[in-house]
Amino acid sequence: MPVTYELTEGEKCKRTLKIEVTHDLVQGKFQEIYHKLKAEAVIPGFRKGKAPLAVIRSRFAKIAAKDVLEDLLDESYADAIAQAKLDPVSYPKIIDIDFAEDKPLLYTAELEVKPMIKLEKYTGLTLKKPDDQVKDGEVIELMEYIRRKNSSLESVDRPAAEHDFVVADLEVLSDSGNSVG
Repeated sequence: MPVTYELTEGEKCKRTLKIEVTHDLVQGKFQEIYHKLKAEAVIPGFRKGKAPLAVIRSRFAKIAAKDVLEDLLDESYADAIAQAKLDPVSYPKIIDIDFAEDKPLLYTAELEVKPMIKLEKYTGLTLKKPDDQVKDGEVIELMEYIRRKNSSLESVDRPAAEHDFVVADLEVLSDSGNSVG
């Protein structure tokens, strides 16, 4: 879809595209949408798909305009981005839409693009490689941490042993055998 556009660079990565879609393309898209609607529309007094185009236009003008605008915005924006060789990083903000069936579509798209990064002199720099030696103690420590993190408590039918977790009810008795507390 050939469109005309005017690209304006804003601050940093902001760009503004003023896009114009020709009257012929707008008319063609309206005809396409009206013919689709005509084929699907069920209108009293007419067989499906046989209603006159004038009746379709009068009944479905708002739906057609909405569909045409959505299609033309999507297609023309993509075409303008490709022609301008822009690499957007955000969805555009569409403003100032001037749209009618009998004239060209005009709108403005505000967007952000990837920044242009200029590499300065980077050759000849010296880097120190960090010491990435792993000590045996660190490995054992990490394995123990992972083992504990992934472990779960289970009931067993045996007397408590070393390193077991014990859940118990404790009752304190006085010298006379009475419960205290």
